[in-house]
Amino acid sequence: MLGILNYGMGNLLSIKNMLDYLGIEAVIVNNPKELLKASRLILPGIGSFDNAMSKLKQIGFTDALNELVVNQGRPCLGICLGMQLLFESSEEGCQKGLSWIPGRVMKFNFGEKKNSLKIPHMGWNTVIPIRDSILFNKESDEQRYYFVHSVITLSMFLELHNMAMSLLQQLSLIIYWEYNSIQKRAISLACLSFGNLRSVNVNYKSNSNIAS
Repeated sequence: MLGILNYGMGNLLSIKNMLDYLGIEAVIVNNPKELLKASRLILPGIGSFDNAMSKLKQIGFTDALNELVVNQGRPCLGICLGMQLLFESSEEGCQKGLSWIPGRVMKFNFGEKKNSLKIPHMGWNTVIPIRDSILFNKESDEQRYYFVHSVITLSMFLELHNMAMSLLQQLSLIIYWEYNSIQKRAISLACLSFGNLRSVNVNYKSNSNIAS
C-alpha cells in the first residue's frame, strides 16, 4: 500500500485521485503510526521550505521517515516541494532539509541568458538520463516530461565538479603564465648567448688579423 504524507502542505486529493484512476491502492497518512503501514511513500509539498520542515518535525514525521527510508530502505517519492525537502538545504530557507540527497536547492541563475529564458520554466521538455531508472521510458529515445518550476537542485557532486573545473582553469592559467615566462627567459638567454658568440667571433677575427 502506498502512503501519501499529510503534513498540511500538499495537494493530497489530486495525488490520491490520480492513483485511484490508475488502480493503485493508496491512503493519506496523518501521523507516524499510520506511516508504518505503508510499503511505499509519497512526500508532496506546496509552499515554503522552512514551513514544510517545521510541520514535518511538529507532527513527528522526520524521525519516522529517517527510520523507514534511510535505515529500512523504504521507497519514497518527493513531489514538487516534497522533492526539495530530500536535499540538505534550500536557498529559499534557513532550515536543514532531510539530507537524504547531498546538495542544495537553488533559484535559477542564467547569467547573460536570463532575458531569453523564462522563469518559471513551464511546459514539455526533454531530459538526459545519466543512469537507468524505472521512471524512464526505455522504449523511447527521447525522455519528455512536463515542467513547472523555478528552482534547481544543485548536487554536492556538481558543486565539487564546478570547483574542480575552476581550479583546473586557474591551474591552466598558471601553467600558461609559467610557460610564457620560461619561454621568454629561454629566448633572452638564447639572445644573450648568441650575442656573446658574436662577440667572441669578432674578437677572434680581430686577433687573427693582428697575428697575420
